[in-house]
Amino acid sequence: MRRFLKRYKFYAITSIFLLLMCGFFLNEKLNKKFNPNFRLGVIFTSSVWDRSYIRFYDDDLKLVYEERINIGGAGSYYNTKVYNDKLYVPMQGTDYVSHPYMLEYDLNTSKYNILNVKQLFVLNFDLNDDYIFVANATPQTNIIKVDRKSGESDTISFEKLIPSNLTVFNNQLYAFLGYSYPPISKLYKINPNDMKIANEIDLTDKAVYHENTICINDEMYFCNNCTCKYIDEGNYNFVPCNTLTKFNTKTNELTDIKLEHNYPFQILHYKDKLIISHCEAGHIGNGVTVYNLKDGTQKYITLKNKVRRMNIYKNKIFIASQTGIDVYDADTFKLINSLELDWINKFGARFGDTSFFIKP
Repeated sequence: MRRFLKRYKFYAITSIFLLLMCGFFLNEKLNKKFNPNFRLGVIFTSSVWDRSYIRFYDDDLKLVYEERINIGGAGSYYNTKVYNDKLYVPMQGTDYVSHPYMLEYDLNTSKYNILNVKQLFVLNFDLNDDYIFVANATPQTNIIKVDRKSGESDTISFEKLIPSNLTVFNNQLYAFLGYSYPPISKLYKINPNDMKIANEIDLTDKAVYHENTICINDEMYFCNNCTCKYIDEGNYNFVPCNTLTKFNTKTNELTDIKLEHNYPFQILHYKDKLIISHCEAGHIGNGVTVYNLKDGTQKYITLKNKVRRMNIYKNKIFIASQTGIDVYDADTFKLINSLELDWINKFGARFGDTSFFIKP
């Protein structure tokens, strides 16, 4: 028995030593010191482990740093925003635990704060110097304003409406809310100071789902993705839409721009052009429409991989596909570089990429 215990002790100590050495050499693969000169950040999470990882890549898409944060569900709905050189990401938690948190990560120093935004399952958010605005739908929609200094909050609620977009523009909060059937879509202009509705605009004839916005001067552009058609009791089909809408925030005038392809989803602004992805519910397109703001012409460009999400830095477009990140020249759409994203395996758990961001 004594011999067995000695042998067990030896194996236990040896196993611990090997694990420590593996961890040491694994960490040696990455720079221990944060590199502020990165270009691309990719967020990885697990549905099981209450933990998230951010991987940072340079202009050549080489991995330069990895940050572990002990809260899960970061960027689960692709919601990330960079504001004043800080990254903001909702942290939802896992299948087993939910959090009302948001990550505030300084992209120059790697210091970060975990903010309490007073709400679980954040679907949309935006922010300015004074407030963070978050929206969910469990079961009614709550849009909560959180004071960035005091932490105090204020709420406005909506019945039977699901938020698809929040945008802060010219010191006003714009909330897109809709419902599938009977189809309804509203754009609410909300005063951030008292969270009172200043204006309500009916968008039902355009779509019931509107993704991100692009704001240029006093005008806001948004996608009209889809609407719904009744089939029979309790059943309906998604019907594609094929327009963008230009909304003048001063006059409330709405102008539709017809596209040649359906399901417009996300918009980027580059020079005098809008770059629009197309995404049907459950089916991601593999091309983008380039719309010229000056002459109204448009061109559809088919790309190598699916277009899950887009971002832009100077003359480069970063596109998250189903397998990684592709980088294109924004003028020619020539493929410049690609990064394959594998699962991160940590202590028996697999972490998949949920969102990405670009350092300005």
